[in-house]
Amino acid sequence: QLSEEIFSRVLYYVQRRRKPTARERGTESACVLRLLRHWKKLKIRNGILYRVKRHHRLNRKVFQFVIPGSLKKQVLHGVHDAAGHQGCARTLSLVSERFFWTGMNTDVMYYVKHCKRCILGKTPEPDARAPLENIHTSEPMELVCIDFWTAELSDKKTIDVLVVTDHFSKMSHAFPCRNQSAKQVARRLWNDFFLEWLHAAVVSTALYVQLSKTAKAM
Repeated sequence: QLSEEIFSRVLYYVQRRRKPTARERGTESACVLRLLRHWKKLKIRNGILYRVKRHHRLNRKVFQFVIPGSLKKQVLHGVHDAAGHQGCARTLSLVSERFFWTGMNTDVMYYVKHCKRCILGKTPEPDARAPLENIHTSEPMELVCIDFWTAELSDKKTIDVLVVTDHFSKMSHAFPCRNQSAKQVARRLWNDFFLEWLHAAVVSTALYVQLSKTAKAM
């Protein structure tokens, strides 16, 4: 914090336990004055500036580390990208449990709304599409549905998981795959599912291309 002039000025006032005078305020930057608006909540612990607030969900006081501007991007990456790309409200909740900076709400909303991975995951559906109809089955294994699910591992790597679900009983099987190629799908379906379960039809909402290639591979 001391590496940035904003914090050195705020720390100076908090340490002396007296707000800046009108003359002193006239010499300070807008960033310093914005941070000083939280005067009653600013505390110093071991030479570090914190903002103290009552966290309603945790039902206790929390010490929010007032971070320098140079750490904003790193903090946002940790509470959003590394935390499963959750929405604005959840990301803001994670931030406020540990950190604080002026304009935090606006920065969090901007970061989440402009996250490339989140944007790709929310691609709008086309306007022209066939009407949806209910699919009915009368017995187990008459129809099975397959799809891919991407799981995030603890070391920030991802693994593709092929999920096969019986439409009638809703019983599901999950098979890890090295990738989503037609060869991998064919191998997993044949070795781990088809040899154990007979079925009448296969349907997938997201694997049209893979299925056409899988049929040829099999």
